[in-house]
Amino acid sequence: MTGLPLVTEIVRDPQRFAELADAWDALASAQDATLALHAWYSAAFAVQQGRRVWLNVIAIWDGDRLVAAAPLMRDGSTWPVRIAPIDAFAGELDQLLHSSPRAFSALLRACAALRQPLLFRRLVASEDTLAQAKSTLQWRAKVFCQPRHASAT
Repeated sequence: MTGLPLVTEIVRDPQRFAELADAWDALASAQDATLALHAWYSAAFAVQQGRRVWLNVIAIWDGDRLVAAAPLMRDGSTWPVRIAPIDAFAGELDQLLHSSPRAFSALLRACAALRQPLLFRRLVASEDTLAQAKSTLQWRAKVFCQPRHASAT
């Protein structure tokens, strides 16, 4: 961390989203989040072309380093219009990438600042992180989490 204030960027342009690929993948890889790689979200967004969806990706920067990211889109195909993870249609776990508690707090504040209903169905989070998310987002987001079950293998 640089000690400078974290900077929030709301990415709505697909070209700008594409430019984030390397920084995004570095952040996702540090969290060992394979399904949070940039290519996954790019593909998930691409298959939804023709629907009423728009990027609303949140990127939190510490200098020139991406320290948190939320792969979100504005979904106008539902009523009311809401913000949801880009890959929500696939039923995958929802990912909010972050490198530190400070970055996660900034990411949650940025999500709340979108001032739109947010839907996270299965947020990947520890119990403490989930409590922080629910507290920060309060009326802005509906967050559902169920205990994860171990695989039979």
